[in-house]
Amino acid sequence: MLHEGAREFARKYPAVAPMLLEQGGDPDAERILEGTAYLCAKIHERLDQTAPELIQTLLREVFPESVMPVPSMAVMRFSLSPGFTEPLAVPRGTQLASRPIGGVSCLYSTMWDLDVLPLEVASTESETRSDMSGEVTVTLRAAAPLERFLPDSLDFHLVGSYAQASQRLLALLTRLESVSVASGASSVSLPASALSIKRPPLEDLRLPQRRAANRSYMSLVRYFCCPDHLTAFSLSGLKRLPLAESSRELRVTFRFGPSVAPLPAFSDGSFAVNTVSACNIFSVHSEPIQVDFTQEEYRIYPHVKERQYVDILGVTDVAAVRRGGRAERCRPYGLYGESRGGMLYSVRYTMPEDGAVSEYYLSMPRRPDSTDGFDERVVSMELICCNRGIPNRLLQGDICRPTDSSPSKASFENVTAPSATLSPPTDESLQWRFLAQMNANLLPVASAEALRQTLSLYAPRSGDAPELAVACAKRCQSVRSFSSCGEERLFRGRMLRGRRLDLELDPAGFVSDGDLWLFADSLDQFLAEFAAMNTYTRLVLTVSGAGERWEWTPRLGTRRLI
Repeated sequence: MLHEGAREFARKYPAVAPMLLEQGGDPDAERILEGTAYLCAKIHERLDQTAPELIQTLLREVFPESVMPVPSMAVMRFSLSPGFTEPLAVPRGTQLASRPIGGVSCLYSTMWDLDVLPLEVASTESETRSDMSGEVTVTLRAAAPLERFLPDSLDFHLVGSYAQASQRLLALLTRLESVSVASGASSVSLPASALSIKRPPLEDLRLPQRRAANRSYMSLVRYFCCPDHLTAFSLSGLKRLPLAESSRELRVTFRFGPSVAPLPAFSDGSFAVNTVSACNIFSVHSEPIQVDFTQEEYRIYPHVKERQYVDILGVTDVAAVRRGGRAERCRPYGLYGESRGGMLYSVRYTMPEDGAVSEYYLSMPRRPDSTDGFDERVVSMELICCNRGIPNRLLQGDICRPTDSSPSKASFENVTAPSATLSPPTDESLQWRFLAQMNANLLPVASAEALRQTLSLYAPRSGDAPELAVACAKRCQSVRSFSSCGEERLFRGRMLRGRRLDLELDPAGFVSDGDLWLFADSLDQFLAEFAAMNTYTRLVLTVSGAGERWEWTPRLGTRRLI
């Protein structure tokens, strides 16, 4: 083993390889040295593992998202098959496959329920006047009469490059004066308030269904890792439009007021409907594990061919079968006190290095009051997994292959390039800071430096996506100033206490003003989670050098105070 380690060291560090001896003169001395080196290495390995394992165990219990890889994500667009004229339900968790790369097809799961309408964007026309005001008209055509399926609220996604899409979204949210919706000879005028940003639900498919996601974590990670998901909006009030029985065309005209800045370009292909976000998460069975209690733990492997491309995110539904017996469901060791009886299991996780997949190990601790013997058992489980390495090579339009759960009466494709799979932080100090951040409130982060340090915890590291890491680091460093002060306001006859959050950002750290606005909007959700109970937050944003000032509606946790 010592010689094998020496050869591996020589391959890794060829400059000092000549200083190593391949063979010695005394075989007895070699065996003694080899045994001593092996024992010392095992002691050092165990000592080095203890502290990180303690932190990882704590984080796995209170903040599991922080030690999991962030899977690849993409925006999917569905289209009904020709001749199909009824809305089609695509439930959350529907799996979609990509084109194979190296013989491996990645599976993506939809992140929320979607009703695919027999509707598509036919054209987009824009007009800009000398005072920088203008109009954008989107024409939609239906495969069935609109009165049969048109909902009161219709979701749009702005596609194209992220810089352009975010700038278009900003214009719709801040410069819109009114919206005109027409079909045939009928039309209705809607106020600008009928349009609102569509925020994806703060759910995490990496976690078991019984566990709620950390909302502050999700609000920042979805912006840093895949901001294309945020360039969507909803238009409500469509039921006010009287529709003819045979009407199959809908014209939506967005009217923008004058401004000193030109209106961003809206071209064909800028708008999309029937879209949903999907992430590279799927469930597979594990390889059966023969537990004979002759070793402390057993390595968990997914039951797939290409294991090197499959990374385990979590373990669920563990069951053990004795010879000639029935399957017995096992409970996590952390839930030992909830009920008596039944087998327990514990899972140990090791951080990956150099892009390798995570390693999970299963142990079966015994209850103190257990009367079971040490009979051999076969243990199986469900694994929540993602792909490692392959999604980074997928392009726009590559996620288009059907699966057993995908709808047979609709086609689909990704309208954005899939984001990269990101490894969790392996730095021990970062993990301790994650733990410390769990108990933080607005006071510790109420300064520019403290906020920059907090945001850097959530930003991607440079190993998996260097360009994304550099862009996110610039966004974190763009915080010029941040302060918090108390205030009160009357809401529905009650006086509420709150915190005014004054934030100043440098626009040089962002790809567009729309990107800056989305960053501040994510911060608005993130900081609301730090407020004390029954305390609202109100974010006021100032753009350095531009003199622009935006103010968000006060929010109490997840609710807006309207």
